[in-house]
Amino acid sequence: GQHVQSIIRVEGELVSWVADPYDDGSDLKKLVLRTPGTSDVVTVQWRETKDEMPPIGSIIQATGDMSANRGSFYMQSSGFGAVEVMRVVEATGQSMSDVASDPDTYTGELISLEGFAGSSITNLTDYQTFTLQDHQAYGQSLHGLKVLTRGYRADSIESGALIEITGFLRFDGKQLRWMIEVQTDEIEVIHPGMIVPLAWEVGFDSWLYDVGKAVEIDGQIRSTSDGGYVIADDQRTFDICLITDSEDEKSIDDSIGTADTWTTKWTGRLSWSDTGELCVDSTEGQDAPITAGPGADVPHALSTAAVAELDDVAGNPAAYEDRYLMVRGFLGNAIVDDSNYQTSSLQEKADYSSSAFTLRLVVNGYLQESIEEGSHVDVEGFVRFDTKQLRYYFESMSYEVRVLANGTAVKLSWADDFETWLYDVGSIVEMEGYAIHTGDGGMALTKNGSDSREICVIPTTSDLSDIPQSGAEVTWLGRLTWSTTSEGATMLCIDRTDGNDEPSVVQEGALGPSPQATTTVKQIIENPQYYLENPDTEVVLEGILSQTIGTFDWEQYSSTTFNLEDIADSKFSLYSQLDVPRAKDSTIWEDSRVLLRATVGFQDSIDESVFRSAKGVLYLQVSQILEIIEGPEETPTLILADIDYWYQHTSTQVLVSGKLWNDDSGRTWINSTGFQIEYFGENGEIPANANTTTHTYIGVLDQMVDTRVLGQRYVLHDIAIAPAE
Repeated sequence: GQHVQSIIRVEGELVSWVADPYDDGSDLKKLVLRTPGTSDVVTVQWRETKDEMPPIGSIIQATGDMSANRGSFYMQSSGFGAVEVMRVVEATGQSMSDVASDPDTYTGELISLEGFAGSSITNLTDYQTFTLQDHQAYGQSLHGLKVLTRGYRADSIESGALIEITGFLRFDGKQLRWMIEVQTDEIEVIHPGMIVPLAWEVGFDSWLYDVGKAVEIDGQIRSTSDGGYVIADDQRTFDICLITDSEDEKSIDDSIGTADTWTTKWTGRLSWSDTGELCVDSTEGQDAPITAGPGADVPHALSTAAVAELDDVAGNPAAYEDRYLMVRGFLGNAIVDDSNYQTSSLQEKADYSSSAFTLRLVVNGYLQESIEEGSHVDVEGFVRFDTKQLRYYFESMSYEVRVLANGTAVKLSWADDFETWLYDVGSIVEMEGYAIHTGDGGMALTKNGSDSREICVIPTTSDLSDIPQSGAEVTWLGRLTWSTTSEGATMLCIDRTDGNDEPSVVQEGALGPSPQATTTVKQIIENPQYYLENPDTEVVLEGILSQTIGTFDWEQYSSTTFNLEDIADSKFSLYSQLDVPRAKDSTIWEDSRVLLRATVGFQDSIDESVFRSAKGVLYLQVSQILEIIEGPEETPTLILADIDYWYQHTSTQVLVSGKLWNDDSGRTWINSTGFQIEYFGENGEIPANANTTTHTYIGVLDQMVDTRVLGQRYVLHDIAIAPAE
């Protein structure tokens, strides 16, 4: 996670691959690499590839940009040298790629395959089906094979488990697909699966994909009029039924007591009840539910993270590895707003010396405001294992750190040595001493005047004017930091320009500078009253760009406005405005899926939003594009029949097929079927036969004023040869 949006190199065993996965003729291969002997996998999207591929099982080294989507990581590599074969290994058995590329060869044969279970395999029936995948996440999987199982087994196998199956491959003429038949008790579990967290904000439609899986859900349990139980989100907007046994019911009744509800976390298998309701069933194939104590605080109604105690995680991190958790603790060091990668620690108490447990914390992404040492925080993220340093750590994004109560300034003492002060670098500190002016126009804080121990100070303008040349006794606040002098020396200093006020104290339970909710476009539009009553609410959400945003040389102004479409329902969209234009060469193309931070605004003057009320419209003021999750699925092709809709692709990349030619005035054109389009600038080498042979070009579509036609016409910028078909 710390390498997201960085260029990295990974090495692993080639598990599976597929060429031209979208069947659009592009020079793209998708590869799945796995760390040998583990279930750790990563998908590599490789463009501008080599024709030949090594056998499955070979050791591959890939270099490229690392991206992430809700905990699912993948790489984007480009060029012949981006993927290299380090060692060719002849596989001893068949692979999913082998079967997918030539299933006829294996039809009727007894074969063994290794992969991930796409759904749970229970011990309650002697006939079931599931999909064998080459990646834990369905969306990252390149191949999937239907598996028909027969017979009982002693235990259940959870979704996502790495397994090996042995059976006969055959073609199902009824469903027109290949499948493999196996004996359930002969399925070997190489690495177990994990419990799936259910998120209230995605709703029942998405939960249907997890039916049959072991799940956990946070919420409020209450009894119903028919004597049953349901668990609901904190706003009680909807609920899901629970299937319980007598032990569960006694536990629930004791915990609710005289109250109406019990806030907790419930674990079970997502199942259909006898009456056709979707329920969490804790009676079949499950251990006792893992619950928080009666009345425990579960602060994030919209969170998908399972609540875990810091002492449990720090005491046995291996049990929580790669699980998405919410952990509460105190920051061992400040995390500041000037870096997109920082480390700290989560402690049991604000004072390190009195804390029995600590857990290393890695925070990716910029903060809007610094969070001070000793702050009481809730942090969502994943427990990871650092194979280089051989230790566990907790990895989070900056928008997943929520402040319950900010820390106070750390008191620096002259009695402590220099090495002790180093533990508080980055924190706001408070120090008493005698402030003096130095000969170079700067200032220092001394123990008791000149010729005594001192620490340099980066002063404010008022410090320089308020402190007399003879010096003065002060108690100063500032951030302890490293500073480089004009001579190139590095010194430890108190920066009075940052943190010279006491850290603000946030009331327990209130959120600090982090977003108040992770939500969706559709949810914002369907809940306008909340945002009208709570103006400038900060949110983090995913969406699809309906326009390109970026800075182009040929445009007078940068593209900073766009409509953000809901990822599940494109008819819901919000007008959005970037705070700051994108830097040159950091364009985000139309139809890209992004994760962004924004405040929800309400104005009468903005008309572009789908949502409208009698008083005005909602819109998004975007402060940060946190992540480009994936680019557009395909590049639109310009054809004459769609010319009335070309405007929809202005300022984005498009494909045009044709021959190049120059007119008498020296202008250059692409002569396509039924139309001609002028272009400006060539991005890369154009073939020598471009005037006589049809090629497909990629360029950025633009509209320009042309007085000869009394209007606008379309042109292309920076054309290049499109990826070969």
